[in-house]
Amino acid sequence: MNQSVKRMTLVFSILLIMLFPVTAHAARFRVTPKANAFSISVKWGKKKGAVKYALYRADVTKNYNSGWDTPLPAKSAYKKLKTLKGTTYTDQKVKKYHFYTYYVTAYNKKGKAIASTYSSDDITYMCKGFGEPGLINNGIGENHTNTTKRLYLYVEPSYGGLDTNGASVYIYRRKKGSKKYKKIGEFISEEGNHEYTDQTVKPGQTYYYKAQIVGTAEGRTLRSKKSKALKISACHFTAKYKVKCLTLAGTERSANKKEILLQLSNGNKYNGETVIKPAEGIYNCTTSKGEPHSYGFHFTKYSTDGKNWHPIPSKGVALPKKKALYLKGDILKGDQKEIVFCGTGGTSSLITSEEEEIFDYSGPGVGWTLTTLNLTKGTGKALEMADY
Repeated sequence: MNQSVKRMTLVFSILLIMLFPVTAHAARFRVTPKANAFSISVKWGKKKGAVKYALYRADVTKNYNSGWDTPLPAKSAYKKLKTLKGTTYTDQKVKKYHFYTYYVTAYNKKGKAIASTYSSDDITYMCKGFGEPGLINNGIGENHTNTTKRLYLYVEPSYGGLDTNGASVYIYRRKKGSKKYKKIGEFISEEGNHEYTDQTVKPGQTYYYKAQIVGTAEGRTLRSKKSKALKISACHFTAKYKVKCLTLAGTERSANKKEILLQLSNGNKYNGETVIKPAEGIYNCTTSKGEPHSYGFHFTKYSTDGKNWHPIPSKGVALPKKKALYLKGDILKGDQKEIVFCGTGGTSSLITSEEEEIFDYSGPGVGWTLTTLNLTKGTGKALEMADY
């Protein structure tokens, strides 16, 4: 799952717990932290029979940044802050851009622990100042709204910090190949208004974006940590390729695989990046007599000149923007009696893959790749299918 989507899921899930706790927890002894500009205020309800309370804290910044798959902190991760008779505490020893969670243990006059707010599966985290915003590609979906001239962003509210309504949202951008981010725009954060459209992109260029919350609290200007970088290319959702089959049609009966050689190049200068992987896809063909055949297939080697060959690494090899890439691949016999390869003959000769099996196309959205190479026609395409 995409990392920004994973973190959004975690944040949304915890927010639901905060806003709509289950009935079994409604009357539970709880602790509630609140963000201030330069501290975190913590309060909890009185517990009958309690004469003092021990307050514990854990730094959950790594948990917050790691997404849904990271477990919540164990009890051993908490450190005791203070023992108090009251039910409030202002924690001023908190680091900038760090998130914290708390629990309280109540003790009676005999010194016996009688209740605790600790939970291994339900926490409320908080930071001082503004929390780090999230940044999402907002140009995906059924209508594929991102184009080679416009890219759409959505800034997630910064949960766990001060309310961002009325604060400014700064948008920063850098081009691929550059290290410096430049501020390209800003808007006021309001409920239901976190969208930004970059209308200054150049076709074919890849961009990296960051967002930051800037506002005033307690008489001073506060800045959130900048969001994690979001990468979007101002390219087409559908890539087009030119394919040249360099292997003659034929039938292989004795071997378990048949090697074929292809030449692949971009057919549109505004294609996004295509990465070819050594995973297995499918080769389908129909002979001139109307006989259908289907086999497993994978690419094994690549060359930039057709002479010097290299194994395709597990991470794949990128298709050059302007030059052709030579590819060797194996059609796998499997449990069939023979391998029929039509090449540019027959009525169809197709290599297909889904879910980034062989091809991983980075279009302007967030989704998975559906690819077809038509050896008969000498064309190919990769569609970025949007995730919902």
